Amino acid sequence: MGSKNKAIVLYQAMNIGWHNNNQAAQDLTWNVKNAQELVEDGFVLKNHPKASQISSIRNA
Repeated sequence: MGSKNKAIVLYQAMNIGWHNNNQAAQDLTWNVKNAQELVEDGFVLKNHPKASQISSIRNA
């Protein structure tokens, strides 16, 4: 994945975290961490409620 796509994934993941009113700061931290893992490893951890949203963004 190119650096442009990596930046898009990280940006979108951060937006998902900020717009969730439930523990937004923690979700932001989780999303950034796992977006990095997603970019590096090519998959999303399935045990988080936002995993499908991040996956959808990645596959868009």
